[in-house]
Amino acid sequence: MESKRLVPLHAELEFGEIERAKKPTAFARAVLATSKAETALTLPDVDIVIDLGISRTIDNSDDLLVVQDYAASTATRKQREGRVC
Repeated sequence: MESKRLVPLHAELEFGEIERAKKPTAFARAVLATSKAETALTLPDVDIVIDLGISRTIDNSDDLLVVQDYAASTATRKQREGRVC
């Protein structure tokens, strides 16, 4: 009997794979939160939320891709936390 399962959940997945991640399970659910968690799906029965507290901006307006990571604000972290119920 397997004791854990890793199921990815991101915007590029097919619909069926997203639905699989949302299905009820006997396993504890842990979510690694990113800035996408602010607007993404709300998942039921989440036991643990791991938020690295990082946000990211991407700017390529000058034909040069600039990716900048920075500490997420308290409001942003609270919003991520509220996406799980």
